[in-house]
Amino acid sequence: MKKGETRELKVCHDMEGIRGVEIEPVSREEAWKLFHEQVGGSIDLPSIKHFARGLVERCCGDLVQRLKFSFDRLKYRSLKSCFLYCALFSEDQEINADEFIESCIQEGLIAAYATGYDIVEALLHALFLETTDNGRSIRIRDVMRDLALGILSSDTEGRQLPLPTYSKPLKPEIVTSSTRLSVADGYQFLLKAAAGLTEPPTGEEYEQSKMMFLMDNKLSTLPENPSCSGLETLFLQRNSQLIVVPDHFFDMPFLKVLNLSKTGIKYLPKSISNLRILETLILRDCKRLDKLPSEVGCLKLLQVLNLRGTDIMELPLEIANLKSLNHLEVSFYGSSTDSEHVKLPRKLISSLQA
Repeated sequence: MKKGETRELKVCHDMEGIRGVEIEPVSREEAWKLFHEQVGGSIDLPSIKHFARGLVERCCGDLVQRLKFSFDRLKYRSLKSCFLYCALFSEDQEINADEFIESCIQEGLIAAYATGYDIVEALLHALFLETTDNGRSIRIRDVMRDLALGILSSDTEGRQLPLPTYSKPLKPEIVTSSTRLSVADGYQFLLKAAAGLTEPPTGEEYEQSKMMFLMDNKLSTLPENPSCSGLETLFLQRNSQLIVVPDHFFDMPFLKVLNLSKTGIKYLPKSISNLRILETLILRDCKRLDKLPSEVGCLKLLQVLNLRGTDIMELPLEIANLKSLNHLEVSFYGSSTDSEHVKLPRKLISSLQA
């Protein structure tokens, strides 16, 4: 199977499961070459080439539209989440299948290895993924990557983000003839999951990105004051060498989702208060984190706070100001009973019960 191939496919769902029907592969460059041969050299003229390229891209876009129907028909959310998660790795990156399943478990997308193997097999059978390295590794197909990024970029409410089961429920989609799926102009993804990074992205990459996926790397530092005026999603989980978040790092007025799980951070800087529209904060298994700053009370739109597996013994009183909070996970070390609520602020308990 050649690198960069795409396949048009139809995914059928019935009581038996998922079935893929494969049609001859055509990559973007192959499509352009074929178009060039049929039309002639005139399409290389500066006044024409841009429009000709656009026409070829539109044909590829029509294929993505059809594949979106197949994605919507996937029966289980775990199938959708694992497929989208696979798209967060670097382009053409081969991912060891066992490691991919382990990552999905750590993310909370699935609960067991057996489920993970079934999901990978289903996605391979449906041609959403392809195998490499004699079946030991997987890679997302180019056109499927386009599909995944189109889904993520058009999901303004964050319902399709590959997050654990406490994420927002999916809404049934009303599809019309005018419904289009594409990555919006200027929409930038930085997809560097498990890319072996030891240095953080450049300032320009922070400035241009709306979604940054940097999990499973070897980052030990972050920029002091990055320009992130448009950043909406930041995944930094499992960068175990990351010990400190700089004091002015969180100048991110539009950030909605922040995942710092399994990093080595011991505290959050006070600039966390700048994240005024943050909706999801995941700090699971940050084992050195022993305190939340009082500034967390400024996160008025926060809906999900996961502190399970941290070293936090007590929450600040200001957490009771989180009126939008509907999902809190916390485990206090040293508790001798299941009544861990005694260490929660009384006002918070009242607001959650209300």
